[in-house]
Amino acid sequence: MAENKEISTELISPSPDVVLVVGTPPKINLMVSSATLSNSSVVFAAMLGPKFREGQDISTAHPKEVTLPDDEPETMSDICYLLHGKSVQKFLTATETAQVLDFAVAVDKYGCVDALRMQSHAVLLANLEFYPDNELLTNGQRMVAAYLLQDSRAFYLSTKNLLVGTTKPYHTLLEKEWSCHIPTLVLYALEVRRSTAQRELVFSPTSGTAPYDHNSNHYGKCVYQLRDGLGTASWPPKLEDHNIASFTSRLRQMPTIGSPDGTMMYAGDLRLLADKVETMCGGICMACIRERKADILSKYTDAAHAYP
Repeated sequence: MAENKEISTELISPSPDVVLVVGTPPKINLMVSSATLSNSSVVFAAMLGPKFREGQDISTAHPKEVTLPDDEPETMSDICYLLHGKSVQKFLTATETAQVLDFAVAVDKYGCVDALRMQSHAVLLANLEFYPDNELLTNGQRMVAAYLLQDSRAFYLSTKNLLVGTTKPYHTLLEKEWSCHIPTLVLYALEVRRSTAQRELVFSPTSGTAPYDHNSNHYGKCVYQLRDGLGTASWPPKLEDHNIASFTSRLRQMPTIGSPDGTMMYAGDLRLLADKVETMCGGICMACIRERKADILSKYTDAAHAYP
């Protein structure tokens, strides 16, 4: 019989009694232990149990083939290696965000979140450290992965990155197929929190200044200094052109500014404003989302709901 070059085989268990045939050509055969999978996954426990055909007549002498055509071969290989207590080379450094999301979807699908909790946490934090970009899609994928893997800290940090580092509307993430894995409440909460912080940035610095005087233009001079210090071309600024992190960073570097009539914006007050806005964008509590809390804004500042 000619060798099928479209199928590769990986011996994961030293005494395999099941062969997982994963994907569509090119496929992969994963030689695994049914006991190991069943002890780690409620889905595999049911699939390989006595009530299903896949669980009948399992033995190491004649490993039973179980086909998983809808799954991604590399992802399932990674999961099986981890469940058998073995390392995955790419997870020893950092994994690209799209691969982390694929991993999270499969872990959730097969009900082995608890069994792989420590490994998943390490994978997520390594991704956050080595891919710290402010791109909406990347952070959206990371947020969904953290939600599926039930990692509250990674979820908190991912949503914080979305709040302070991105400017595009969050609802655009709904166009992605993987958005179905997370409640729309998350995107609503992100939009509300970012817009609230942006309003604070725009209106709070000028709230204590004198009303605009067309004769003296002192108010305008003060605002112009604020505009220039924040690096914007106009006031109010175009918020879609500047993320919150860039504004708070510039606020901390600004000196006291003022106009001849005594209207002042003190450097200390500007730094306090930066601190306040960053607190408002401190990330979202996964426990609140899972509990469908109605009062989302106040709960996110509740110490009892801070990430671990």
